Amino acid sequence: MIKQLTDVNGNKWNLTTWVDAGNRTYLRAYRNKWNAQKKRSETAQAKQMGRINDQDQSITLSKKLDGLFPELENPNVVTWYWLENALVTDQEYRELFNTEPEVIEQDWSNESISVGSTWAFWVTAQNMGMLDHLKKVFGEDAAEILALAIYVADGHTSMMEFEKWVPRYWLPEIKPLASPRISELLRKITDKQTDEYFRLRHQQACSRSPNGLVTISFDSTSISSQAETIPVLEYGNAKKNNIAAYEQVNFMQVCDHATGDTLFMRDFYGSMNDKSILLDVITDMEQAGIDMTQNLLVTDRGFPSMFNLQQLINRDLKFLTAIPLVESSIKNEFRKHMDQLNDIINFGSADRGVTGFVVDELWAQDTSAGRVTQKNKLYLYKNPARATEEELEHLRNAQAVLQFRNYEADIRRGKTPRNTKQPVRPQENVMKRYSQFLYENRHAKMDEDVWTIKSDRLKAATEFAGCFALRSNVSMDRWEALDRYSERNVIEQGFRKLKDDCRGDTLNITGSSYKGKLFLLTLGQSILMAMRHNVRKNEKLNKGKLEKNSMRLAIATLKLIEARVQRASLGYKVKALTKEQRDIYALLDVTPPPKFIYRFRN
Repeated sequence: MIKQLTDVNGNKWNLTTWVDAGNRTYLRAYRNKWNAQKKRSETAQAKQMGRINDQDQSITLSKKLDGLFPELENPNVVTWYWLENALVTDQEYRELFNTEPEVIEQDWSNESISVGSTWAFWVTAQNMGMLDHLKKVFGEDAAEILALAIYVADGHTSMMEFEKWVPRYWLPEIKPLASPRISELLRKITDKQTDEYFRLRHQQACSRSPNGLVTISFDSTSISSQAETIPVLEYGNAKKNNIAAYEQVNFMQVCDHATGDTLFMRDFYGSMNDKSILLDVITDMEQAGIDMTQNLLVTDRGFPSMFNLQQLINRDLKFLTAIPLVESSIKNEFRKHMDQLNDIINFGSADRGVTGFVVDELWAQDTSAGRVTQKNKLYLYKNPARATEEELEHLRNAQAVLQFRNYEADIRRGKTPRNTKQPVRPQENVMKRYSQFLYENRHAKMDEDVWTIKSDRLKAATEFAGCFALRSNVSMDRWEALDRYSERNVIEQGFRKLKDDCRGDTLNITGSSYKGKLFLLTLGQSILMAMRHNVRKNEKLNKGKLEKNSMRLAIATLKLIEARVQRASLGYKVKALTKEQRDIYALLDVTPPPKFIYRFRN
């Protein structure tokens, strides 16, 4: 490589490029001299060397050089190239690009392709071990499965368009796949294969945990579909309130709190609730070879029942779960300790805005040696600010229904209403719920209201406003338990990635391929969650911040990174990155793409 030329007089010339108005690139040589009066270096002489071919960076040298630079007169050099700010001989160029004939024909590829976003997706999948695990389970199909998952993570839902998407984006060792090949891939994906993949993911999560204990969250989401061949489609709760609702799949995931990675998935009939599927999922995970004793299971209020919790205790599984305030024993504990919960001393900190109190509970555990007594923890919390909001919300709704009811009653009785303007009728669900807090006086006099609020009923309804409870068989202080439970928001974030970014809110695919499509959605979600995890980690280390805190905007910025084909090598030269793009890669823990990149290498 030559970064500086020496002319026949021994003067040193630097090299640079410039682009004219026609977007043509030229090579220029220049030498400087020192201006003693101005105390700075100035250009003493400049010379146009020739034009650079945009296709392969070869140089057509100017015929006006007149032997000024002896180095360029080398008889062994047929063509000079401009690479990495230096002159390169044709031999160096061939060695650099390994320009042996390519095995894979690339006529289908665009000459200019987007590199930045797909590079980030692929490298993230490599760094998190996803690609290695896919290869162990799916063998030669692994790369194509990952490519389809990246296509999904990029916001595409139609598998038919993948064939047209690939020519415009960089992916390694991937050709456009026709719809029949994609359908074949999705049909081949079985529960047994995905279970093995998730076993490997869980094994990795355990190895990264300091004490080998992985905190995981269970949750499910509904995915609607108009397809008629998916066997688990049924109407869910949405059907009760919306006659136009589509049938749905109940999609269950298990998520790692530490990284947001999905560690298991299952699909169930759309009508099944969370309580009915919890134990089935745990059993399936155990049968897949996942050691459930290495987990702390975290669930929301939709999963626990007395039966489910007893089964978890009998299996000696660790859990932390929110408890709906319907058990009389829970209500009694709140009544018993309400003074402590209203005491400012029991605030964890002013920032939390929550008071907490811990109560011991005794549960029976059935073991191989017989029944034994186990001491569990019941965590009671109260948020005074939320309590006030809930009480006022109840009162506002009750008063709105009261006002409307009395207006109707006055009209029926021929009495001029106190409020001459007809009040807006509250929504039907508000009318139905809050009418129970009203008392109707059928013998009311004309100067009396027919309807009044039952203050005792309203007070009873708001007795536990702002209160919530957690139950666990793992000994933690009240604030550690609250923090662990708050971390389960990561699975809600994951579902948002799945439904919004991966467009997995609907599932319009055949019954033979739907499990494969759910797996692709899960892989795409996991890649996006890994990227989110890396960004949050680096932001906490003050390594920067995403513009507008938007991952979508960051990915859109990376998509602007393009590369243009170099015909001699079938490689692509990547355009220079902006500082913003380099900063995004740093936040993602992704090394930026090299200056030269390939689709296929021998």
